[in-house]
Amino acid sequence: MPPGPPVEEPLDAAIVPVEAETPPVVAPEPPTEPMSDALAETLEEALAERDRLAEENAALMVDLDSARGALARAAEEIAALEEVVGALEQQVETLQQRPPAAGQGRAASRSADGAPPTFSFVAWGAVAVLLLAAVVGVLYQRRRARALEAAADAYRGPSATAEELADDVEPDHDFEEPPPAAQDAPAETYAPAETYEPAETYEPAEVYEPAETYERQESYDVEEDEDDPADSPAGPGGYSPNTKLNLARAYVNMGDEETAREVLEEVLAEGDATERAAAQELLDELE
Repeated sequence: MPPGPPVEEPLDAAIVPVEAETPPVVAPEPPTEPMSDALAETLEEALAERDRLAEENAALMVDLDSARGALARAAEEIAALEEVVGALEQQVETLQQRPPAAGQGRAASRSADGAPPTFSFVAWGAVAVLLLAAVVGVLYQRRRARALEAAADAYRGPSATAEELADDVEPDHDFEEPPPAAQDAPAETYAPAETYEPAETYEPAEVYEPAETYERQESYDVEEDEDDPADSPAGPGGYSPNTKLNLARAYVNMGDEETAREVLEEVLAEGDATERAAAQELLDELE
């Protein structure tokens, strides 16, 4: 059978309905109230104050680091001085254990015959250690006081932060100053501690008592003589030739021969015949 003519579809079925696009609805912006001139000026001042406080805080931190470095250097110097004191104490102990020298033996024999005893080496060592300890203590206290003053002056930051100042802004320009107690509070952190007390460690008064050692007794029956060492006049330095002779012997025991020679030369120039003979004998021994 031959195919028939094609059947045409109705026009209404081919038409697709198209919906019209609606434009988006834009909500109107709420009206903004203009900022008053006083409030704007206050905000600008608060921001400027915040920047200034930030700069001051940075400068204070730099000063605080410098103060900490000064404290560290002072602690290192104190440790070095303590090592020197320890070395001197070891030298004193070593010299105490060493047998007496020939010159010291002669000085002891002369003191047994009636002359005043010489100034012992132990007493000299104790005096030297005491003086060194006093110097160390004074230097330590001065350096620590300077470092504490620098740290207290450097760390005086504000009690309120910049954010708190910005939140508390009011148009009447009423800014509250921080209390002075809050600024002075950090200084209590750096209170010096009494850790070094040299006066309690060394007591030279118990080691050397010249008033009792050199006291002349009335039991000696010695005729007065023009060459008596006790009646020798004092020299220009305030010491008699006999005292200078004893000092020269002490310098010899300590190993300071140059100073001993200078003192012996003064005895040769100021002393009597007996003192000059003793001084010449010591000079010959030093040669």
